Amino acid sequence: VTRSRVPVSVVVALDTSDSMRGAKLRDALDAAQTLIAAKPDRSEVQLIGFAAEPQTLHTWTADPGASMSALAGVKTSAGTAIWDTVTTAAQQLGSRSGAARVIVLLTDGMDTSSAGTLTEAIAAAQRYHAHVDAVGLPGAPATAALRHLASATGGEFIQVSSLDQLHGVYAGLAARLSH
Repeated sequence: VTRSRVPVSVVVALDTSDSMRGAKLRDALDAAQTLIAAKPDRSEVQLIGFAAEPQTLHTWTADPGASMSALAGVKTSAGTAIWDTVTTAAQQLGSRSGAARVIVLLTDGMDTSSAGTLTEAIAAAQRYHAHVDAVGLPGAPATAALRHLASATGGEFIQVSSLDQLHGVYAGLAARLSH
């Protein structure tokens, strides 16, 4: 996450594939709310859920309440399009002038549905100067790819060993947005 004092544009990208059903999704949504509530005042958030393809859950807003209410109706479905989601998020960040650009991506799986590749996702993030912070849930099989994505874009890969760690990880990411 950026350490700059300029306004920050953050895409919060949440895996909404069927494997996230139940406690994983509930804890991921709670962690996302933590990040949204603690974001710097001059920052904005867009929410994307992804299963077979990325879906905008809520467009750009600086209002934490609006973002959080959009999380209430999130449902799971088949597929996991990580690379297409990063590409879409990076493109949408490209329109945010004068702001630091960050994608916070959470997944428990590996990409099964993208038309694009990891290389294309990295290129899109680099083109739009977006850092990708990737959070892997316990048992996430694509940790090497997620680690490479984060490293190549100036972000960080965080592997949690328990769902209980998500709240603290997202609170830490929010705190770093403020510096």
